[in-house]
Amino acid sequence: MFDTNAIMNDEFDTFVRKAAKDLIAQHSNHGDLDIRWLIPDVVRGEREYQMRNEYRGISGHVMKAENLFAQQWGITQDRVHQRIAARIDEELAANRMQIMPCDMARVDWVDVLRRSCMREPPFSPGKTEKGFRDAVLCETFVQLVGGLTGRDAAVLVSGDQLIKQYIESRGVLRNRARLVDNLEVLHDEIQLRVGDVDEATRTLIEQRAQELFYPWDNRDDLTCLWARERLHERIWEEHGARITQTPTGVQYVRVEHELSNARLVSKSGPRVRFESIYSVQSAPRFWVPATNVQQDTTTYMPPSGAGIGLPGASAANFHPAQGGLLGALQSAPAGEWQQVNKASKDSVSIRWSTTFSRDRRLTRATIDELAFVEPLPS
Repeated sequence: MFDTNAIMNDEFDTFVRKAAKDLIAQHSNHGDLDIRWLIPDVVRGEREYQMRNEYRGISGHVMKAENLFAQQWGITQDRVHQRIAARIDEELAANRMQIMPCDMARVDWVDVLRRSCMREPPFSPGKTEKGFRDAVLCETFVQLVGGLTGRDAAVLVSGDQLIKQYIESRGVLRNRARLVDNLEVLHDEIQLRVGDVDEATRTLIEQRAQELFYPWDNRDDLTCLWARERLHERIWEEHGARITQTPTGVQYVRVEHELSNARLVSKSGPRVRFESIYSVQSAPRFWVPATNVQQDTTTYMPPSGAGIGLPGASAANFHPAQGGLLGALQSAPAGEWQQVNKASKDSVSIRWSTTFSRDRRLTRATIDELAFVEPLPS
């Protein structure tokens, strides 16, 4: 099931972007895996509005072209709307995509209304309430999961964090229901299932992988892969310069860091491959002199190394009035430190693999790659 952000583009004549079409074409003929490609009815409606809106941006040029050629092509707004609706139906048929309606009678509208008023996920926080379509999308997915039979499984493709929080709160993301961020992860998910790994086995593999990689209930375990392979140190040795990169005169501050659970990416024979993400929230920090205060004529610069370097280094407790060599040579200027969190976290993808033995153990673990994750364009 696709959220709008997984299939949308900026064209008025295309319902599904090329990357989604290519993925569907690649995975529509697996002999051992039957896939239904679903578009929630609310997503279809939203895409139709987006396509209409994109056409409005060029409608003025069409009218000028008619004047230029002294012709009337009969392109009215109603005809454009009809043609966009027809194009959507054509693409749905060509890509074997099905519309998934939401059974409104099964929705707990009292809870939806409460979440809307309180700005709880999937509704956005702020003065203006936003999230009704997302709420209907979530309910559509929950209904899909509730109707699964046999060995069926459901996957929702959405990069919206509020949708993710709400779906997680509904408690449906267990063995038979998953939420993935984008088409690339969906590709991995399909590849895994084509490798004939059922949901119970997948859950077992990921649980044992986490215990092997970094056991949350025994974080001092020096035999785990994280400690044994010195992954923390290696990440900062290889990618620390990029993570801590700041403009001249600005300090680097690490606010927090986190490590994701091991995610099973693919299986090829007995070899299984995982990904764990190490993320760092940074906050560039800079000195702002006080206004309307007579400053010392000596130019003040913060210590060149404060808050910069390996994990743990932080300028959070530094203040120029606290002294040090510079403080001994000059009086501290009036002002304050200010810092603003970076818009996105810096992430490093840890790709690693093990052998899944016949007795269902993970052995022969190796680190395959430590790759900096390029941020998505804003």
